[in-house]
Amino acid sequence: DTALMVIDIQNGYFPFYNDDSLVCRTRRLIDRARSARKDVIFIQTDYTSPTGGPESPMGSWKFQIPDELAPGPDDIYAVKRVQNSFDETTGLVPTLDERGIGVIVVCGIATQACVHGTVEGGTRLGYRIIIAADAHSSYDPHAQDRIDKYNTEIWPAMGCTIKDSDDILFQ
Repeated sequence: DTALMVIDIQNGYFPFYNDDSLVCRTRRLIDRARSARKDVIFIQTDYTSPTGGPESPMGSWKFQIPDELAPGPDDIYAVKRVQNSFDETTGLVPTLDERGIGVIVVCGIATQACVHGTVEGGTRLGYRIIIAADAHSSYDPHAQDRIDKYNTEIWPAMGCTIKDSDDILFQ
């Protein structure tokens, strides 16, 4: 089965390159996944504390997923403290196995960090990865060059499928 994974689109990470259009594209992907009765997985990062201590943003507005993405009670949530969302500390893999999910559509931020770390982790575990080419982003002034390089060179070389978000159908 297929699921949509939204990586680290959290209030505290704005602004980033093309953030408004990325949020709109991500919301359309979420709506399409839900219409097809596919799971939506929200990944949230808490790098500040390995235990979610007092300096941690967990529970704060910065940690939360933007309201525009309409996170719901039936969605899957995982908190990570490393770039790879499939890291054993997230508990995500047993949930995916339990639900029979083998194909992951990926979107989110940041291209060269958590998105790439997750793509690497997922491919190593044998998941089929589809990347929404126009629904991942970065922070640096050369973000579009970086996005293009990952979409055209790095991820295809890893065996990933790259598609524009409007071409991704959940069936």
